[in-house]
Amino acid sequence: MSFIPRCISKIHQTITPLYGRGSYIIDIKGKTFLDMTSGIGALSLGHNHPNVNHYVKKQIDDIVHVPQQVFQTNIQLENLNEILYETMPNKYLNQFFFVNSGSEATDNAIKIARNYNKRTNVLAFKRGFHGRTIGALSINSSNNFCKKNVGPFLPGVYYCDPFNEQSLDEVFQLYSCPEDISCVILESVQGEGGIVDIPIPFIKKLRNVCKENNIVIIADEVQCGVMRTGTMWNIQSKIMDPDIITFGKGIANGYPLAGLAATSEIMNKMSQGILGGTYGGNALACAAAYKTIQIIQMSDFQINMKSLMIKNNIESIKGIKCVRAYGLMIAIELTDVSMTPKLVCGLRENGVLVLTAGFDSSIIRLLPPLNISFSEIKEFISIFTQEMENINKQINK
Repeated sequence: MSFIPRCISKIHQTITPLYGRGSYIIDIKGKTFLDMTSGIGALSLGHNHPNVNHYVKKQIDDIVHVPQQVFQTNIQLENLNEILYETMPNKYLNQFFFVNSGSEATDNAIKIARNYNKRTNVLAFKRGFHGRTIGALSINSSNNFCKKNVGPFLPGVYYCDPFNEQSLDEVFQLYSCPEDISCVILESVQGEGGIVDIPIPFIKKLRNVCKENNIVIIADEVQCGVMRTGTMWNIQSKIMDPDIITFGKGIANGYPLAGLAATSEIMNKMSQGILGGTYGGNALACAAAYKTIQIIQMSDFQINMKSLMIKNNIESIKGIKCVRAYGLMIAIELTDVSMTPKLVCGLRENGVLVLTAGFDSSIIRLLPPLNISFSEIKEFISIFTQEMENINKQINK
């Protein structure tokens, strides 16, 4: 009997991990896998980073749980606030609130924006993905598979296409005038939507509309942030100053922590008690995040060099339509989408774990640890190339 609900998607359901070290997972059968998923991007420094774990173990002996709405603060929370502030793309993002998941961060960001300008409508993007709570699902792209049979959702959410500047005008003309929009939420590189970069001209136009109409800009950096694309926050490269940044996944190297950074102007309008959560900002996760960020700041992972190494060595393989690489956030699009499940399975059988993306799961997604070695990348390229050759031979039979 299985106690795990069938509705939880399990791309590698045949594997039961026993332990992990660095870029590798070892399962209960003793088989080793090169993990190019890093826990869906959560393990920025790979499995069981010794310095992070050592720091967390020390914290266990001091205090584990300090609810952020009961006590003013805790030492680890203060340390994390300080080091996070140093990384912010602008000095006005100086207020931090911590939760346990990116979905919670999304919900709270919308709540904060609505409270600030006393509006309700939300502008989101086609192919966007922001989580699986009802609030987050409400702003996911309308064709998102996660929304099936679980509505109704929040009203007043409108979608535009970031690859069509006119779609922004159409939303304002047909559905909601800018003065009624509370906030806009965007991933500057869409993750679940297929690893797609939002064009800068569109972002410039969006920024101008938001500033003119007091619309809160929420940058969802849950997947593309924390050095994943080569800068601490990907929004830094987009010439846009967000009012709120949401973060999660790689922030604490696998320990459950997410949150948001906002301006004091916005946060100071929140009444006391509106924000909270029993486990948000707990001392263990904050300790892990502090040490993770500290290591990232002190390291040169040569992310762009690793990204180019992967892209340049696989994009010319027969059957590859294109490779989109933004640091170590990489999409491999195949010429025949029916090849994708075969490739995922073949790679797994040969000791490599990957993810899929796109709302039809047709794209291979790579989110390896930031500190993956060049020799490990060579190992991936070798196995990937061989498996693509095997699939091409099957097709040509």
